[in-house]
Parts: sequence; structure tokens; C-alpha cells
Amino acid sequence: MAVIDKINRRGTSRKSVLVGPGELVGPNSNSAKLGFGSAAGFTVESKLGNGMRLFATPSVTYRSKIFFEVPNNPAISQEAVTLVNLRAGAAFADDKWEIVAYARNLLDEDYLLDAGNTGGAFGIPTFIPAEPRLYGLQVATRF
Repeated sequence: MAVIDKINRRGTSRKSVLVGPGELVGPNSNSAKLGFGSAAGFTVESKLGNGMRLFATPSVTYRSKIFFEVPNNPAISQEAVTLVNLRAGAAFADDKWEIVAYARNLLDEDYLLDAGNTGGAFGIPTFIPAEPRLYGLQVATRF
């Protein structure tokens, strides 16, 4: 359990209590729930000799439901989303050259990058979608 102290515009302290995973109770809570985010990734690499190596880096990110504006309006919110990304390739000449295949949002999740913004002030919120599945090939050199 944690106590969250918020000072309002009048300089008055109003305490709320975090009673469970993401659950806030008290005058500052407005029955709000705190969000949660997490990310994990790792790199696997295999050296082939002669300055060559293969590598792969998968990663996963998770974000719980978020609200884009205050007050927490459910109409301007995003449900939880999990994104999976992958980057794999080969490096040559002691990492001087690299060729990489990549995929972002591998599972093609539909989610919002942002919402509300200027249109929200006029009662017509703006919804900005995030990028769909994106994949490609990248060639790089270092000198």
C-alpha cells in the first residue's frame, strides 16, 4: 500500500491510497486505475568466423488501457495492447557491413498512437492510429 499526495491549485494536500495493483482510492482517485507497461527483449548472436556473425533481436512490449486526456474519458482511451517486433540479420567485415530484415508490430495490432488533441476542445476528438505491421530490409555500412 502506498500513499499518493497531490497538491491542488490552492496548495491543499489531498491524499489517495494505492490499495492494490493499479487501484487508487481517495479524493484524488476519481475511481481511477493506474496504468501498467512492460517491455522485454534479448539478442541472440552467432559468430561465424572471418569477421561474420548472425544475430536476431525479438522484443515484446505491453501497455495496459490508457487514457489520452484528463479527465479519464473512456471514449478517448485505448485498450491494452501487446506489440511484437523482430530484427535479424548478418554482419560482415567485422561489423563494417550489415544487412538486416525487420518487422515492427508483427501481429498487426490495431491501436491508437494518440487521441483527443485539438479536436477534443471542439467536441470532435482526433484519433491518430499507430503504424500497422511494417517490415523491410536495411543495408548499412560503418566507416
